[in-house]
Amino acid sequence: MKMSEFKNVVALRGNHEQMMLAFYRERSFNSTVWLPNGGNRTDSEMAAWCKSDPSFLEKALRFIEERPLYHQMFIDGKEYIFVHAGLEPGVPLEDQSPDSLLWIREEFYNNYYGDAEVICGHTPTPYLGRITGLEKRDIYAPIRLPNRITLIDTGSFLPDGRISCMNILTGEVWQSDH
Repeated sequence: MKMSEFKNVVALRGNHEQMMLAFYRERSFNSTVWLPNGGNRTDSEMAAWCKSDPSFLEKALRFIEERPLYHQMFIDGKEYIFVHAGLEPGVPLEDQSPDSLLWIREEFYNNYYGDAEVICGHTPTPYLGRITGLEKRDIYAPIRLPNRITLIDTGSFLPDGRISCMNILTGEVWQSDH
């Protein structure tokens, strides 16, 4: 939440945040999916934060609800779209469904051929070989697919995974240690 206050930082909503909202706001089916996928730890941390600030949970949920599902920008006439999961091929950006922006995988990776460069996460790069058939030497590095997709989820939750960030203009990558 604090990082998003900095200039040029845009915090997007992803599928885990969406599951978290379902857990706290709706107590819906997604709540049972969220807990074993990082939710147990987050729920414990939220409880600890709420002891020192009882309004923290509501502030955090409101922050997540206000996060955009994508961010579009133009640099030197080139369009870039940042999104958690991807785009439904052939659908205009403004008509994309929240489900596609938060959850899409194979249909996007294998069928997107738009003009914009799309930068996304959602599927850890070590899993992409079996999804796209792409052979890869360093499975914990961002991948640029030929159809203008850059994938930057480098499996931070996996045993050798990393948190990565990338300069989309130069291709320079910074990664955490294991």
